[in-house]
Amino acid sequence: MKRAVTVWASVLFVTRAAARAAVVTRHANLRAGPSRSWPIKEELHPGDELLLVDAGRTDG
Repeated sequence: MKRAVTVWASVLFVTRAAARAAVVTRHANLRAGPSRSWPIKEELHPGDELLLVDAGRTDG
């Protein structure tokens, strides 16, 4: 059990270290997919804080 906790903590640390923090600056909808036809998963409001696990830009 101790080994499992150590491995989990290591994975959590690596994921957290690779992530970046972001703050929402205007109202936005977080959707399940890449277009407006996908359902809204979460409504974001100015001041909401997010943790971006993969902060790489993908919009070209």
